Amino acid sequence: MDGASAERQAQASLPSSGRRIGSTSLRREETSSVTGVAGEAVPFPLGSALTSMTNSKNAASATALTPTFSQWRAALDRPILSLDGIRGLAILAVLAHQLIIDRSLNSRRLSLLLVPLQAGWIGVQLFFVLSGFLITGILLDTRSADNRWSTFFMRRSLRIFPPYYFLLAVMFWVAPVFLRLPRDVLIELPHQSWYWLYLANWTFAGSGGIGPLGHCWSLSLEEQFYLIWPPVVFMLKERRLIWVCLITAGSALVVRTCLVLAGTNREIVYEFTFARMDALTIGALTAIVVRRQDLLIRVLAHLPRLKWLVTVAMSVVALISGGFSRVNGVTLTLGHSVLAVSSACLILIAVEDTVRGSGRAGSILARAPLRLFGKHSYAIYLFHLPLHIATYRLLFAAKVGEMGTVMYLCVQTAYFAVGGALLLGVALFFHRIVERPVLNLKRFFVARRPSTRSLMPAD
Repeated sequence: MDGASAERQAQASLPSSGRRIGSTSLRREETSSVTGVAGEAVPFPLGSALTSMTNSKNAASATALTPTFSQWRAALDRPILSLDGIRGLAILAVLAHQLIIDRSLNSRRLSLLLVPLQAGWIGVQLFFVLSGFLITGILLDTRSADNRWSTFFMRRSLRIFPPYYFLLAVMFWVAPVFLRLPRDVLIELPHQSWYWLYLANWTFAGSGGIGPLGHCWSLSLEEQFYLIWPPVVFMLKERRLIWVCLITAGSALVVRTCLVLAGTNREIVYEFTFARMDALTIGALTAIVVRRQDLLIRVLAHLPRLKWLVTVAMSVVALISGGFSRVNGVTLTLGHSVLAVSSACLILIAVEDTVRGSGRAGSILARAPLRLFGKHSYAIYLFHLPLHIATYRLLFAAKVGEMGTVMYLCVQTAYFAVGGALLLGVALFFHRIVERPVLNLKRFFVARRPSTRSLMPAD
Protein backbone atom coordinates (compact mmCIF):
# COMPACT_ATOMS: atom_id res chain seq x y z
CA MET A 1 0.00 0.00 0.00
CA ASP A 2 2.77 2.39 0.72
CA GLY A 3 5.26 1.10 -1.82
CA ALA A 4 7.56 -0.59 0.67
CA SER A 5 8.65 -3.05 -2.02
CA ALA A 6 10.34 -0.24 -3.93
CA GLU A 7 12.14 0.70 -0.72
CA ARG A 8 13.15 -2.91 -0.18
CA GLN A 9 14.41 -3.31 -3.71
CA ALA A 10 16.40 -0.10 -3.49
CA GLN A 11 18.03 -1.39 -0.34
CA ALA A 12 18.96 -4.58 -2.18
CA SER A 13 22.02 -2.80 -3.54
CA LEU A 14 23.55 -2.87 -0.07
CA PRO A 15 25.96 -5.80 0.31
CA SER A 16 24.70 -8.65 2.47
CA SER A 17 21.53 -6.73 3.22
CA GLY A 18 19.44 -9.86 3.32
CA ARG A 19 16.13 -10.11 1.47
CA ARG A 20 14.91 -13.44 0.11
CA ILE A 21 13.64 -16.25 2.25
CA GLY A 22 13.32 -20.02 1.89
CA SER A 23 11.95 -23.50 1.78
CA THR A 24 9.86 -25.78 3.97
CA SER A 25 13.09 -27.29 5.18
CA LEU A 26 16.71 -26.25 5.19
CA ARG A 27 19.39 -28.59 3.90
CA ARG A 28 20.98 -30.12 6.94
CA GLU A 29 24.59 -29.03 7.40
CA GLU A 30 26.91 -29.27 10.35
CA THR A 31 28.06 -25.72 9.63
CA SER A 32 26.84 -23.26 7.03
CA SER A 33 29.18 -20.34 6.38
CA VAL A 34 27.74 -17.02 5.32
CA THR A 35 30.07 -14.34 4.05
CA GLY A 36 29.72 -11.04 5.86
CA VAL A 37 30.12 -7.52 4.52
CA ALA A 38 33.82 -7.44 5.19
CA GLY A 39 34.27 -10.84 3.56
CA GLU A 40 34.71 -12.87 6.73
CA ALA A 41 32.80 -16.10 7.16
CA VAL A 42 30.01 -15.99 9.72
CA PRO A 43 29.29 -19.52 10.99
CA PHE A 44 25.70 -20.70 11.44
CA PRO A 45 25.78 -24.20 12.96
CA LEU A 46 22.59 -26.01 11.98
CA GLY A 47 23.36 -29.11 14.00
CA SER A 48 20.69 -31.79 14.09
CA ALA A 49 17.71 -29.52 14.64
CA LEU A 50 16.16 -30.57 11.34
CA THR A 51 16.39 -34.30 11.93
CA SER A 52 12.72 -34.51 12.88
CA MET A 53 11.74 -32.93 9.56
CA THR A 54 12.86 -35.96 7.58
CA ASN A 55 13.12 -39.59 8.63
CA SER A 56 16.14 -41.74 7.91
CA LYS A 57 14.56 -43.15 4.76
CA ASN A 58 14.19 -39.86 2.89
CA ALA A 59 16.91 -37.78 4.58
CA ALA A 60 19.27 -38.19 1.63
CA SER A 61 16.72 -36.99 -0.92
CA ALA A 62 15.72 -34.09 1.30
CA THR A 63 19.36 -33.05 1.55
CA ALA A 64 19.62 -33.01 -2.21
CA LEU A 65 16.42 -31.09 -2.86
CA THR A 66 16.21 -28.45 -0.15
CA PRO A 67 18.26 -25.25 -0.03
CA THR A 68 20.87 -24.49 2.57
CA PHE A 69 20.60 -21.63 5.00
CA SER A 70 23.20 -19.73 2.97
CA GLN A 71 20.92 -20.06 -0.05
CA TRP A 72 18.09 -18.59 1.97
CA ARG A 73 20.34 -15.68 2.85
CA ALA A 74 21.49 -15.23 -0.76
CA ALA A 75 17.87 -15.18 -1.84
CA LEU A 76 17.18 -12.22 0.43
CA ASP A 77 19.74 -10.17 -1.51
CA ARG A 78 17.51 -10.06 -4.58
CA PRO A 79 14.04 -8.58 -5.14
CA ILE A 80 11.26 -11.11 -4.57
CA LEU A 81 8.64 -10.71 -7.27
CA SER A 82 5.96 -12.62 -5.37
CA LEU A 83 5.91 -9.93 -2.65
CA ASP A 84 4.80 -7.37 -5.23
CA GLY A 85 2.21 -9.95 -6.22
CA ILE A 86 0.95 -10.09 -2.65
CA ARG A 87 0.57 -6.35 -2.67
CA GLY A 88 -1.31 -6.62 -5.96
CA LEU A 89 -3.62 -9.21 -4.44
CA ALA A 90 -4.24 -6.88 -1.49
CA ILE A 91 -5.13 -3.85 -3.61
CA LEU A 92 -7.46 -5.91 -5.80
CA ALA A 93 -9.23 -7.14 -2.66
CA VAL A 94 -9.62 -3.55 -1.46
CA LEU A 95 -11.04 -2.48 -4.83
CA ALA A 96 -13.51 -5.37 -4.73
CA HIS A 97 -14.63 -4.12 -1.33
CA GLN A 98 -14.87 -0.44 -2.27
CA LEU A 99 -16.07 -0.37 -5.88
CA ILE A 100 -19.60 -1.50 -5.07
CA ILE A 101 -22.18 0.81 -6.61
CA ASP A 102 -24.98 0.01 -4.18
CA ARG A 103 -24.59 -1.23 -0.61
CA SER A 104 -28.28 -0.88 0.35
CA LEU A 105 -29.51 -3.90 -1.59
CA ASN A 106 -33.07 -5.08 -0.99
CA SER A 107 -32.59 -8.45 -2.64
CA ARG A 108 -31.28 -11.01 -0.12
CA ARG A 109 -30.04 -13.22 -2.94
CA LEU A 110 -28.06 -10.34 -4.44
CA SER A 111 -26.67 -9.43 -1.02
CA LEU A 112 -25.39 -12.98 -0.55
CA LEU A 113 -23.67 -12.85 -3.94
CA LEU A 114 -21.74 -9.79 -2.78
CA VAL A 115 -20.63 -11.25 0.59
CA PRO A 116 -17.17 -12.25 -0.72
CA LEU A 117 -16.68 -8.71 -2.01
CA GLN A 118 -17.65 -7.23 1.34
CA ALA A 119 -14.75 -9.18 2.87
CA GLY A 120 -12.28 -7.38 0.59
CA TRP A 121 -11.23 -5.14 3.49
CA ILE A 122 -8.97 -8.07 4.37
CA GLY A 123 -6.62 -6.57 1.81
CA VAL A 124 -5.86 -3.78 4.28
CA GLN A 125 -4.82 -6.33 6.89
CA LEU A 126 -2.57 -7.98 4.32
CA PHE A 127 -1.03 -4.58 3.54
CA PHE A 128 -0.29 -4.03 7.24
CA VAL A 129 1.47 -7.38 7.67
CA LEU A 130 3.50 -6.95 4.49
CA SER A 131 4.49 -3.41 5.49
CA GLY A 132 5.63 -4.61 8.91
CA PHE A 133 7.65 -7.36 7.25
CA LEU A 134 9.36 -5.13 4.68
CA ILE A 135 9.96 -2.08 6.85
CA THR A 136 11.38 -4.14 9.70
CA GLY A 137 13.64 -5.92 7.22
CA ILE A 138 15.00 -2.59 6.01
CA LEU A 139 15.60 -1.43 9.57
CA LEU A 140 17.34 -4.66 10.56
CA ASP A 141 19.56 -4.63 7.49
CA THR A 142 20.73 -1.05 8.07
CA ARG A 143 20.82 -0.95 11.85
CA SER A 144 24.62 -0.55 11.95
CA ALA A 145 24.79 2.08 9.21
CA ASP A 146 26.20 5.45 10.25
CA ASN A 147 23.30 7.30 8.63
CA ARG A 148 20.54 4.82 9.42
CA TRP A 149 18.15 7.41 10.86
CA SER A 150 18.38 9.96 8.07
CA THR A 151 18.41 7.28 5.38
CA PHE A 152 15.26 5.59 6.59
CA PHE A 153 13.18 8.70 7.20
CA MET A 154 14.26 10.49 4.04
CA ARG A 155 13.60 7.49 1.82
CA ARG A 156 10.22 6.94 3.47
CA SER A 157 9.34 10.60 3.09
CA LEU A 158 10.22 10.63 -0.59
CA ARG A 159 8.04 7.57 -1.13
CA ILE A 160 5.01 8.49 0.94
CA PHE A 161 4.61 12.25 1.28
CA PRO A 162 4.38 13.56 -2.33
CA PRO A 163 1.38 11.43 -3.44
CA TYR A 164 -0.41 11.79 -0.11
CA TYR A 165 -0.04 15.54 0.18
CA PHE A 166 -0.90 15.93 -3.50
CA LEU A 167 -4.25 14.28 -2.79
CA LEU A 168 -4.88 16.47 0.26
CA ALA A 169 -3.98 19.63 -1.64
CA VAL A 170 -6.44 18.76 -4.40
CA MET A 171 -9.23 17.86 -1.97
CA PHE A 172 -8.82 20.75 0.47
CA TRP A 173 -7.40 23.58 -1.66
CA VAL A 174 -8.20 23.04 -5.35
CA ALA A 175 -11.55 21.25 -5.40
CA PRO A 176 -13.41 23.74 -3.15
CA VAL A 177 -12.50 26.55 -5.55
CA PHE A 178 -13.57 24.89 -8.81
CA LEU A 179 -16.18 22.30 -7.80
CA ARG A 180 -19.43 22.17 -5.93
CA LEU A 181 -18.48 19.70 -3.24
CA PRO A 182 -20.90 17.43 -1.37
CA ARG A 183 -21.47 17.76 2.34
CA ASP A 184 -19.26 14.81 3.33
CA VAL A 185 -16.27 16.66 1.85
CA LEU A 186 -17.18 20.09 3.18
CA ILE A 187 -17.60 18.70 6.69
CA GLU A 188 -13.92 17.69 6.67
CA LEU A 189 -12.55 21.13 5.77
CA PRO A 190 -12.51 22.49 9.35
CA HIS A 191 -10.79 19.28 10.51
CA GLN A 192 -8.23 18.93 7.74
CA SER A 193 -5.32 19.25 10.18
CA TRP A 194 -6.02 15.66 11.24
CA TYR A 195 -5.15 14.54 7.72
CA TRP A 196 -2.11 16.76 7.24
CA LEU A 197 -0.64 15.41 10.49
CA TYR A 198 -1.37 11.76 9.68
CA LEU A 199 -3.99 11.46 12.40
CA ALA A 200 -6.93 10.55 10.18
CA ASN A 201 -7.57 7.38 12.18
CA TRP A 202 -8.19 9.64 15.18
CA THR A 203 -10.80 11.80 13.45
CA PHE A 204 -13.49 10.16 15.55
CA ALA A 205 -12.39 12.75 18.12
CA GLY A 206 -13.04 15.48 15.54
CA SER A 207 -15.35 14.92 12.60
CA GLY A 208 -15.74 11.23 11.97
CA GLY A 209 -13.45 10.57 9.01
CA ILE A 210 -16.10 9.83 6.37
CA GLY A 211 -16.43 10.43 2.63
CA PRO A 212 -13.74 10.53 -0.09
CA LEU A 213 -10.91 10.66 2.45
CA GLY A 214 -12.25 7.95 4.72
CA HIS A 215 -9.57 5.52 3.61
CA CYS A 216 -6.74 7.75 4.85
CA TRP A 217 -7.03 6.23 8.31
CA SER A 218 -4.87 3.25 7.28
CA LEU A 219 -2.16 5.50 5.84
CA SER A 220 -2.11 7.45 9.09
CA LEU A 221 -1.79 4.28 11.12
CA GLU A 222 1.16 3.09 9.06
CA GLU A 223 2.89 6.46 9.32
CA GLN A 224 2.50 6.33 13.10
CA PHE A 225 4.16 2.92 12.99
CA TYR A 226 7.02 4.32 10.90
CA LEU A 227 7.66 6.97 13.55
CA ILE A 228 7.55 4.62 16.52
CA TRP A 229 9.20 1.48 15.16
CA PRO A 230 12.69 2.59 13.99
CA PRO A 231 13.90 3.57 17.50
CA VAL A 232 12.58 0.25 18.81
CA VAL A 233 14.45 -1.79 16.19
CA PHE A 234 17.64 0.26 16.36
CA MET A 235 17.92 0.29 20.15
CA LEU A 236 16.76 -3.16 21.26
CA LYS A 237 18.61 -6.44 21.03
CA GLU A 238 17.04 -9.12 18.88
CA ARG A 239 15.59 -11.21 21.68
CA ARG A 240 13.93 -8.22 23.33
CA LEU A 241 12.61 -7.11 19.95
CA ILE A 242 10.92 -10.47 19.53
CA TRP A 243 9.23 -10.06 22.90
CA VAL A 244 8.09 -6.56 21.97
CA CYS A 245 6.45 -7.97 18.82
CA LEU A 246 4.70 -10.74 20.72
CA ILE A 247 3.52 -8.52 23.57
CA THR A 248 2.29 -5.82 21.19
CA ALA A 249 0.37 -8.35 19.10
CA GLY A 250 -1.26 -9.85 22.18
CA SER A 251 -2.04 -6.43 23.63
CA ALA A 252 -3.79 -5.35 20.43
CA LEU A 253 -6.12 -8.36 20.69
CA VAL A 254 -6.86 -7.50 24.32
CA VAL A 255 -7.54 -3.85 23.44
CA ARG A 256 -9.96 -4.80 20.66
CA THR A 257 -11.76 -7.30 22.86
CA CYS A 258 -12.17 -4.80 25.69
CA LEU A 259 -13.45 -2.10 23.33
CA VAL A 260 -15.97 -4.44 21.72
CA LEU A 261 -17.22 -5.71 25.11
CA ALA A 262 -17.52 -2.12 26.31
CA GLY A 263 -19.84 -1.32 23.41
CA THR A 264 -17.42 1.09 21.70
CA ASN A 265 -18.33 2.27 18.22
CA ARG A 266 -17.12 -0.48 15.89
CA GLU A 267 -15.53 2.01 13.47
CA ILE A 268 -13.37 3.31 16.30
CA VAL A 269 -12.27 -0.23 17.14
CA TYR A 270 -11.50 -0.85 13.46
CA GLU A 271 -9.26 2.22 13.09
CA PHE A 272 -7.78 2.68 16.57
CA THR A 273 -3.98 2.66 16.48
CA PHE A 274 -3.38 0.37 19.45
CA ALA A 275 -6.06 -2.03 18.27
CA ARG A 276 -4.40 -2.64 14.89
CA MET A 277 -0.72 -2.94 15.79
CA ASP A 278 -0.78 -6.73 15.83
CA ALA A 279 -0.76 -6.99 12.04
CA LEU A 280 2.29 -4.73 11.74
CA THR A 281 4.23 -6.42 14.54
CA ILE A 282 3.42 -9.93 13.30
CA GLY A 283 4.87 -8.83 9.96
CA ALA A 284 7.87 -7.47 11.87
CA LEU A 285 8.26 -10.77 13.72
CA THR A 286 8.27 -12.61 10.41
CA ALA A 287 11.12 -10.36 9.21
CA ILE A 288 13.11 -11.26 12.33
CA VAL A 289 12.43 -14.98 11.94
CA VAL A 290 13.84 -15.16 8.41
CA ARG A 291 17.05 -13.50 9.63
CA ARG A 292 17.72 -15.91 12.52
CA GLN A 293 18.66 -19.44 11.66
CA ASP A 294 17.43 -20.90 14.95
CA LEU A 295 13.93 -19.39 14.63
CA LEU A 296 13.76 -20.07 10.90
CA ILE A 297 14.44 -23.78 11.42
CA ARG A 298 11.67 -24.04 14.01
CA VAL A 299 9.10 -22.15 11.96
CA LEU A 300 9.80 -24.07 8.75
CA ALA A 301 9.62 -27.36 10.60
CA HIS A 302 6.07 -26.55 11.71
CA LEU A 303 4.93 -24.55 8.67
CA PRO A 304 2.86 -27.38 7.08
CA ARG A 305 0.98 -27.87 10.34
CA LEU A 306 0.60 -24.12 10.79
CA LYS A 307 -0.94 -23.81 7.33
CA TRP A 308 -3.63 -26.32 8.23
CA LEU A 309 -4.33 -24.64 11.57
CA VAL A 310 -4.64 -21.26 9.89
CA THR A 311 -6.99 -22.68 7.25
CA VAL A 312 -9.24 -24.17 9.92
CA ALA A 313 -9.18 -20.98 12.01
CA MET A 314 -10.00 -18.85 8.96
CA SER A 315 -12.92 -21.13 8.08
CA VAL A 316 -14.34 -21.06 11.62
CA VAL A 317 -14.06 -17.28 11.94
CA ALA A 318 -15.60 -16.78 8.49
CA LEU A 319 -18.52 -19.01 9.43
CA ILE A 320 -19.38 -17.32 12.72
CA SER A 321 -18.67 -13.76 11.57
CA GLY A 322 -20.85 -13.72 8.48
CA GLY A 323 -17.99 -14.07 6.02
CA PHE A 324 -15.57 -11.75 7.83
CA SER A 325 -18.05 -8.93 8.07
CA ARG A 326 -15.90 -5.89 8.71
CA VAL A 327 -17.46 -4.65 11.96
CA ASN A 328 -18.64 -8.00 13.31
CA GLY A 329 -17.50 -8.52 16.92
CA VAL A 330 -15.77 -11.83 16.15
CA THR A 331 -14.00 -10.34 13.15
CA LEU A 332 -12.83 -7.32 15.13
CA THR A 333 -11.38 -9.44 17.91
CA LEU A 334 -10.16 -12.93 17.03
CA GLY A 335 -10.61 -12.41 13.29
CA HIS A 336 -7.96 -9.70 12.99
CA SER A 337 -5.38 -11.86 14.76
CA VAL A 338 -6.16 -14.90 12.62
CA LEU A 339 -5.90 -12.81 9.46
CA ALA A 340 -2.56 -11.37 10.55
CA VAL A 341 -1.06 -14.83 11.14
CA SER A 342 -2.56 -16.04 7.85
CA SER A 343 -0.99 -13.13 5.99
CA ALA A 344 2.40 -13.89 7.55
CA CYS A 345 2.06 -17.52 6.42
CA LEU A 346 1.24 -16.36 2.90
CA ILE A 347 4.40 -14.24 2.85
CA LEU A 348 6.52 -17.20 3.99
CA ILE A 349 4.91 -19.56 1.48
CA ALA A 350 5.31 -17.12 -1.41
CA VAL A 351 8.99 -16.53 -0.71
CA GLU A 352 9.59 -20.19 -0.01
CA ASP A 353 8.27 -21.02 -3.48
CA THR A 354 10.51 -18.32 -4.94
CA VAL A 355 13.60 -19.81 -3.30
CA ARG A 356 12.81 -23.32 -4.48
CA GLY A 357 11.93 -22.08 -7.96
CA SER A 358 8.67 -24.01 -7.84
CA GLY A 359 5.33 -23.97 -6.09
CA ARG A 360 1.88 -22.82 -7.14
CA ALA A 361 1.51 -19.85 -4.77
CA GLY A 362 4.83 -18.26 -5.71
CA SER A 363 4.18 -18.81 -9.40
CA ILE A 364 0.75 -17.18 -9.29
CA LEU A 365 1.87 -14.23 -7.19
CA ALA A 366 4.88 -13.57 -9.44
CA ARG A 367 2.77 -13.08 -12.56
CA ALA A 368 3.10 -9.74 -14.29
CA PRO A 369 -0.50 -8.43 -13.91
CA LEU A 370 -0.50 -8.89 -10.14
CA ARG A 371 2.96 -7.38 -9.83
CA LEU A 372 1.90 -4.39 -11.92
CA PHE A 373 -1.02 -3.67 -9.62
CA GLY A 374 1.25 -4.27 -6.64
CA LYS A 375 3.94 -1.92 -7.83
CA HIS A 376 1.42 0.91 -8.15
CA SER A 377 -0.84 -0.07 -5.28
CA TYR A 378 -0.05 3.03 -3.23
CA ALA A 379 -1.32 5.49 -5.84
CA ILE A 380 -4.29 3.24 -6.64
CA TYR A 381 -5.21 3.12 -2.98
CA LEU A 382 -4.87 6.89 -2.59
CA PHE A 383 -7.09 7.82 -5.52
CA HIS A 384 -9.62 4.99 -5.66
CA LEU A 385 -12.15 6.24 -3.11
CA PRO A 386 -12.47 9.90 -4.24
CA LEU A 387 -12.77 8.80 -7.88
CA HIS A 388 -15.23 6.02 -7.03
CA ILE A 389 -17.52 8.31 -5.04
CA ALA A 390 -17.46 10.96 -7.77
CA THR A 391 -18.24 8.35 -10.44
CA TYR A 392 -21.06 6.83 -8.42
CA ARG A 393 -22.76 10.17 -7.87
CA LEU A 394 -22.36 11.15 -11.51
CA LEU A 395 -23.40 7.90 -13.21
CA PHE A 396 -25.19 5.54 -10.83
CA ALA A 397 -26.87 7.33 -7.92
CA ALA A 398 -30.10 8.08 -9.76
CA LYS A 399 -30.25 4.82 -11.74
CA VAL A 400 -29.08 1.96 -9.57
CA GLY A 401 -32.46 1.60 -7.82
CA GLU A 402 -34.16 0.91 -11.15
CA MET A 403 -31.86 -1.97 -12.10
CA GLY A 404 -32.97 -5.58 -11.95
CA THR A 405 -30.77 -8.25 -10.45
CA VAL A 406 -29.22 -9.39 -13.74
CA MET A 407 -28.67 -5.86 -14.97
CA TYR A 408 -27.10 -4.86 -11.67
CA LEU A 409 -24.66 -7.78 -11.72
CA CYS A 410 -23.64 -6.98 -15.31
CA VAL A 411 -23.11 -3.31 -14.54
CA GLN A 412 -21.24 -4.11 -11.32
CA THR A 413 -18.93 -6.58 -13.07
CA ALA A 414 -18.18 -4.11 -15.85
CA TYR A 415 -17.56 -1.38 -13.28
CA PHE A 416 -15.01 -3.54 -11.45
CA ALA A 417 -13.14 -4.28 -14.67
CA VAL A 418 -13.24 -0.80 -16.18
CA GLY A 419 -12.74 0.96 -12.83
CA GLY A 420 -9.74 -1.17 -11.95
CA ALA A 421 -8.14 -0.60 -15.34
CA LEU A 422 -8.72 3.16 -15.19
CA LEU A 423 -7.31 3.39 -11.68
CA LEU A 424 -4.21 1.54 -12.84
CA GLY A 425 -3.91 4.00 -15.71
CA VAL A 426 -4.18 6.95 -13.34
CA ALA A 427 -1.51 5.41 -11.09
CA LEU A 428 0.84 4.81 -14.04
CA PHE A 429 0.42 8.40 -15.23
CA PHE A 430 0.94 9.76 -11.72
CA HIS A 431 4.05 7.61 -11.29
CA ARG A 432 5.59 8.96 -14.46
CA ILE A 433 4.75 12.62 -13.79
CA VAL A 434 5.21 12.88 -10.00
CA GLU A 435 6.52 9.77 -8.27
CA ARG A 436 9.40 8.74 -10.49
CA PRO A 437 11.20 12.11 -10.48
CA VAL A 438 10.89 12.28 -6.69
CA LEU A 439 11.96 8.67 -6.16
CA ASN A 440 15.11 9.31 -8.18
CA LEU A 441 16.25 11.47 -5.28
CA LYS A 442 16.64 8.33 -3.16
CA ARG A 443 20.07 7.83 -4.67
CA PHE A 444 21.30 10.60 -2.39
CA PHE A 445 20.15 8.68 0.71
CA VAL A 446 21.87 5.31 0.79
CA ALA A 447 22.86 3.55 4.01
CA ARG A 448 26.62 3.39 4.68
CA ARG A 449 28.43 0.49 6.29
CA PRO A 450 25.48 -1.90 6.65
CA SER A 451 25.52 -4.46 9.42
CA THR A 452 27.39 -7.73 8.99
CA ARG A 453 24.56 -9.33 10.98
CA SER A 454 21.58 -8.69 8.77
CA LEU A 455 20.81 -12.36 9.34
CA MET A 456 20.83 -12.55 13.11
CA PRO A 457 22.39 -15.50 14.94
CA ALA A 458 20.96 -16.56 18.25
CA ASP A 459 21.76 -14.38 21.24
